[in-house]
Amino acid sequence: MRAWCVVASLALASVATGDTGWSVYDQKDGILYEQRSVVGSSFDEYRASVLVPKTPQETLGAVWAQVTDKTPRKQLRSTFIREQADEVVVYQQISVPAISDRDATFRIWKSPPSDDGTTEVHFEAANDLGPPPNPKFVRLTDVRGSWVVAPTPDGKTRLVYTSHSDPGGSVPAFVTRGAQKDHMVLDVTGILKRLGLR
Repeated sequence: MRAWCVVASLALASVATGDTGWSVYDQKDGILYEQRSVVGSSFDEYRASVLVPKTPQETLGAVWAQVTDKTPRKQLRSTFIREQADEVVVYQQISVPAISDRDATFRIWKSPPSDDGTTEVHFEAANDLGPPPNPKFVRLTDVRGSWVVAPTPDGKTRLVYTSHSDPGGSVPAFVTRGAQKDHMVLDVTGILKRLGLR
């Protein structure tokens, strides 16, 4: 277990060179964590990268199982509006510590594999596909991200998770920064647990 973590740390040293603005804020157990500012938003975008010693097919299966889980961790309620093999639409009511509960409708979909076998799972707030605002909840409107599942030459997988979310309401960015970073850890380690790597 520790050996692949060390390999992951070395292999991911250059992940951030493909696009600009990213800075490393943590590196733990083989997972590289980065953040960058977003134009027009007070809230940063976050990225986590890890080399997974499983095939892309196994890794993609774990990602899809997690993002379409009907009993996720923080949801007070999840109602699936559309369920297809490569796309789901789900309305969620979300419990958020220290601030008001949130709600939103999310669209989650897989992109077709690229020529090199890379597959992406995208998610975004899509409130026009779900119920109208509920006065008991603060509506999330700016949530988006992706999981990139890329094969490596030795049959393993490079997994890159990117997420940006504005919690809505009048919450200052510094209040949620720690929670957003914690959520990145939970999301990535959740995939690794599903793969039997934690």
